[in-house]
Amino acid sequence: MAPEAQPLSATAVAAWRRHLTAALVKKTDDPLTLSIVAPGVWRRRERLTALLGPDTRLIFGLRKQTDAVLGWGLKGDGQRKAREADLPYIAVEDAFLSRLGPNEKQFGLLGIVADPIGIYYDAQRASLVEKLIAASAGSEVGYETEALLDEFKRAKLCKFNALNPALLRPSAPDEPHPDIIVVDQIADDLSIRGGLASSNTFTDMLDAAHDENPGAKIAVKLHPYDGVGGRTGHLRQAAERYRCSLLPHTRNWIECAEAARHVYVVSSNAGLEALIAGTPVTCMGVPFYGGWGLTDDRQTIKRRTARPTLAQLCQVVYGEYGLYWSPSQSETCEAFELARFISAQQRHARMFSDGLLVRGVPKLKRNHLRPFVPKGAPLAVQKALVRPQNALKTQAIWASRALDRLGETRATEPDTLYAEDGFIRSSGLGADLIRPFSLVFDDCGIYFDPTGPSELERRLETEDLSDVQLVRARRLLDQLNRTRLSKYNVGHSAPELKTAGRHKILVPGQVENDASVRLGGGAIQTNVDLLRTVRSEYPDAFIIYKPHPDVEQAGRPGFVPNAHEFADTVLTEVKAADAIDLADEVHTLTSLLGFEALLRRKHVTCYGLPFYAGWGLTTDRLSCDRRTRERTLEELVALALIAYPLYISPKTNEPCSVEDTVALLTDLPAQPSSIPGGRQAMRLWRKLRAAPSYFR
Repeated sequence: MAPEAQPLSATAVAAWRRHLTAALVKKTDDPLTLSIVAPGVWRRRERLTALLGPDTRLIFGLRKQTDAVLGWGLKGDGQRKAREADLPYIAVEDAFLSRLGPNEKQFGLLGIVADPIGIYYDAQRASLVEKLIAASAGSEVGYETEALLDEFKRAKLCKFNALNPALLRPSAPDEPHPDIIVVDQIADDLSIRGGLASSNTFTDMLDAAHDENPGAKIAVKLHPYDGVGGRTGHLRQAAERYRCSLLPHTRNWIECAEAARHVYVVSSNAGLEALIAGTPVTCMGVPFYGGWGLTDDRQTIKRRTARPTLAQLCQVVYGEYGLYWSPSQSETCEAFELARFISAQQRHARMFSDGLLVRGVPKLKRNHLRPFVPKGAPLAVQKALVRPQNALKTQAIWASRALDRLGETRATEPDTLYAEDGFIRSSGLGADLIRPFSLVFDDCGIYFDPTGPSELERRLETEDLSDVQLVRARRLLDQLNRTRLSKYNVGHSAPELKTAGRHKILVPGQVENDASVRLGGGAIQTNVDLLRTVRSEYPDAFIIYKPHPDVEQAGRPGFVPNAHEFADTVLTEVKAADAIDLADEVHTLTSLLGFEALLRRKHVTCYGLPFYAGWGLTTDRLSCDRRTRERTLEELVALALIAYPLYISPKTNEPCSVEDTVALLTDLPAQPSSIPGGRQAMRLWRKLRAAPSYFR
C-alpha cells in the first residue's frame, strides 16, 4: 500500500477527456460542449455537469458548437444521431458504486462512468475501462483503493446499497448459507449480449453449477429489480425445477458472497463484488472484469492479455473510470469518500430507522437530534428520565443528566443507549444551544464514566485494527492538526508569552459539576485544587491556566477568582489549539483538552481518569483495572474519533464521515443558537444562577 498515492478522481475526468479530445484534435483542457438528445438524460443535466467537470457544458439537441453527443449507455438513438452528425459519442452509465436507497430521489445520481470509446458491458469492442485495466498491471496501488476495498468488506457495500433496516441487519449465526450462488440478470439487459451471452447461457450456468458441485447447496441470486415494473430474470422457474433456493432480497449480497464457496455469473457486476469479498468466481459470459486472470472464464477474449491484481483492477474500475458525488459535501469526491458516506447513512439507519426516544432532553433540543435519525423515522424527546409505557423501541438516556441512575439503568434497562456530545462537536458552545455535529450513542455505558465499562473502553481493550484503519487515523490526525479544530472551535488567538525559558505547563479548567469531573476526577473535584496541586508539584514551572469556555462565556460552575495565586498567566477566551501550542505539556483532571493535546503530540498528565487515560499514552495518577492494553495514538484516534461517534454534515445535515465533518467545520463561522435569542437568554440565566460563585 502506498499511503501518500495521489487521489484518482481527477484522473477519471482526465481519462475520458483525453481519449475524446484526441479524436477531436483539441487540447485536453479545452472547454467541451456536449449535446444530449434524450429527455431522460437531460433531466439529470445538473448532476452530470458537476460530475463531468467545470469545463464541460451540456446543451439539449444538436447544434453547430457541439463537440460530441452524450447518451445513457447504448440505449436510445444517441449513437445513431452522433453517427449522422459525424460526432463522437460518450456513453454514460451508473458507476459501480452509485445507488443508495430504492431510487435517486433522496440524493440524486451518486456515481457515473463516462466512456468515449465504448462501454464497459460491451465486450464486442474495446472500451475505456478495458484500456485502463490493460495498462494497470504493475502500477502502484494507492491508499484510496485500499481504503475503498476495506470499506466494501467491512461495511458490506456493493453497487446497490439499502437504507431499509430490514436489509441492513446481519443474518443470524444459525441462518444457513448456500455453498454455491448462481447470479441471475434481467432478461434482455444489454450487458448480456454485450457479454457475448444469451438467455440460454443462464440455464447452461445452472447446469454447470450442479455438475461441478455435486451435493452442494445451490442458491439463485435474483436481480434486485426482478419483479419490479414488469421486469423478470431467467432463473426463477429454473431454480424451482432444480430445487434450488432463492436468496432473499433481504440478505446482504456481500455477506452471502463471503459465506459461499463459489459464485457463478454471466456478466453481472455481482461477480466483481464477490471477488472483492474473497470468493472464487466463474464467468459464463465476458464481463469487464473477466479475462484478466482473476476469474474462471468459460469464454476468452484475445484483447485481454494483461494480468493485473484485483486491487489494480479495482483502482481502475472504481477510481480512474468512475466519477462520484458527495451528498454531505455537495461536491465531487473519491469513490472511498462516497463509500464512507454510504456507510454512515447505513449506520444511522441501522440504529434508528424504527425511531428514537431520548430521555433527559428538553424539547428545545429536539432539533439537535433530528438529523441523526433517518428521514421519516419518528423522534421523541422527554425531559423526564423515567421510562414511559408503550414508547418507541429504541431509547436513549442523555447520560450527563442521569449520573445517579447510570448503574441502575445498566441493570434494569440493558437495551438502553447512553447519549452524549461527541469529541468534535460544533462551532460554538453547547451551553449556548449550538447544534452539535457529532453525538455518541453507547450501548454499554458512556465514555466519561470510568466507574463502569463503555463501548469505547471495550473497543480500546479488545479490538484489533488493520493497516488501512491506522493510515486513515494518521490522515485524520494530520487533518485535525492542519485545521486546528477542537471540540467547540471558539476563542481568539493566544497572546505571546514571556516565560524566560521556564518549563510551561497548561492546566485546562473544567465545569466543576460536569459528569466527567464528578465520576472521574478522583480526589480532586475543583479547578482551584488542581491548580494548587500542579503548583505544589512544579514550583518552578510557568503555569498557564485556561478556563473552560462554558465557565467564561456561560457562567457555569468552575470560576477561579484567585487563579493568579497559582498560575503565571490566565488565558481567557483563547482557542484550544493555540493554548496547547504555548505549552510543553498539559496537566488535567479529565478535560477533553488533554485528548486534543495528545493529538498534537504533547505530553499529558491525568489526575483523573478520562477515556484516553490508562492506555500507555499519558502519565496517570489513577488507574483502571479494566484497561490493560497499551495503544498507539493512531489506534486511539481510529476508535475514539472514527468508530465511536456519529457525525452529520455541517453543510447538509446528512449523516457522514468524520473527515467530511472536519473539512466542513474548518471554514464554518460561529453558529447562531438553535432558538431565536437562545444564546443571550441561556448566558443570562446561567450567570444569574451561578451568581453566588462570583461574589464569594
